Amino acid sequence: MPKGVCHQSDLGEDAMKEYIKTLKRVFAVDIKLNFDLLDFECKKDFIEENLWIGTEDNTVKKNIKNLINDYYKLYRSQLRKQAVENFVNDIIDLRIDNIDLMLSRSELLGFDFYRERQAVIIEIEDLYKMLKGKEEMILQKFKEEFYAQVFKASKEKNDVISYIGNNRFLICKIRVDNIEQVMKRVLLTLEKKWDLDYRISIGDIYDMPGIEAITYSFRDADNYLKIGKRFLPGEKIYTFEKMGMYMVFDNLGKFEKEKILRYIRQAVEYGKQNRIDVLDLLQKYYENKFVMNKTAADTGISSSKIKEIFSKIREVSNLNPARFEDAIKFYIAAKIYNR
Repeated sequence: MPKGVCHQSDLGEDAMKEYIKTLKRVFAVDIKLNFDLLDFECKKDFIEENLWIGTEDNTVKKNIKNLINDYYKLYRSQLRKQAVENFVNDIIDLRIDNIDLMLSRSELLGFDFYRERQAVIIEIEDLYKMLKGKEEMILQKFKEEFYAQVFKASKEKNDVISYIGNNRFLICKIRVDNIEQVMKRVLLTLEKKWDLDYRISIGDIYDMPGIEAITYSFRDADNYLKIGKRFLPGEKIYTFEKMGMYMVFDNLGKFEKEKILRYIRQAVEYGKQNRIDVLDLLQKYYENKFVMNKTAADTGISSSKIKEIFSKIREVSNLNPARFEDAIKFYIAAKIYNR
């Protein structure tokens, strides 16, 4: 390739025109190309038929044609990736009024509509720091390498991965039974490649076609991520199993939250005065499905003594741990209190 000619990653029409100007200057020939042909479905022969090069030197013509065709390959690739990003953003924003159009787009982009999928958000806390002050092409190169690393780790070529803006990527993940293990593998791969702060949130699975499932699953993942960063900032991967109890607490009204936390403080204070780890007792009670005998066996405290403790807790907190609904509130509040 002649000196001064390079492949560019900013592949818009303006950039293509600048590329043609560079070729004109380097080869010292006139070049004319119909820019209406900038379509990622263009074929090589069709482009060459509409390309005019003002020279009789066949070697020069061949070099210019090869360079322009290489550029078009990059352009087609970029357009396809942009189409995928637009498609995924339309899904998560529920812009799917015309389902026939969405089906056509999904087919063109290789998104099998009928495969069961769920949403996985990967948020990179320090992405802006790494890219601050850099040109757009740096982000494009990072995205390319990011996609490659995720595909390598997940070992699923039918996943659809897209940058959804800010510091987030979305995987439209083909359903697998061990998704948390898969995403742990992805996390380790990314951490090994870039020393950045990652958070992964896995949305639920819905019994509906892939496009609609991703819409609802994305909402779950987005919610788990927001709540997880507040209540479990040390966690790297968020799922419903981890976040469910915190979501229950988060959905309570402000007064109800303050009341429960006040009650738990009173119960903890009672425990300290009587040398009883109330929070540990409640933890064991919850883990044993609120079965008193099993809790007694695990803690070494007799069932009658546990009943007495719960009665005292009820007096100071107005919540009865022996009652299922109150026990759930207590357990969640205890988790928040310990945080």
